Amino acid sequence: MKDGERQFRMKLPSEKEVCAFMAVGSRNGTNVATTLASLHPTWPKEKSFQNLVEATNNIGGVNFGTILKHPRCVDPETSKAKINRDTIADVQEGLKCLTEKEREKLFRKTTEAMKRYDEEIAPKQLHHLPNKRTRMEFQLVDDLQSEEIYDYCLLHGNNVMEMTIQSFFNLSMQVFPTLR
Repeated sequence: MKDGERQFRMKLPSEKEVCAFMAVGSRNGTNVATTLASLHPTWPKEKSFQNLVEATNNIGGVNFGTILKHPRCVDPETSKAKINRDTIADVQEGLKCLTEKEREKLFRKTTEAMKRYDEEIAPKQLHHLPNKRTRMEFQLVDDLQSEEIYDYCLLHGNNVMEMTIQSFFNLSMQVFPTLR
């Protein structure tokens, strides 16, 4: 890290009944929010992954491929340990059962999905939630569009009557270096 650059780190609240990563914004003059990731056991991990990739693109304007090339992700010692040989063998067996046409279709679909991870967009100009305690009301929606998002935040609490929403107020300080 170069002089003058700052890293952003935020600890997850411990022992909270509810803890979720949210996107908040405005739609037709109403505060709206949508869940992007949650620690709840029934929340789908695949949905969290896709939402976090999109949030990363919106926040930093970097493609997900750049993040995957970061030394913490591609450290040769730890990445070898993460490879599950049994899973690779299962996938190879599954591919053998497909026809040539089905394999080609799967290849095209996978290639398109991987290209999306390499798309770069301009960093989003966020409008952060207040930094001090402020009572706010949000309508929960499932379909918050990228252009409607004002901020990303952490929602946590022990019951629905006493929830805290904590903005990522200093994300503008975060630097996502491009590694070569």
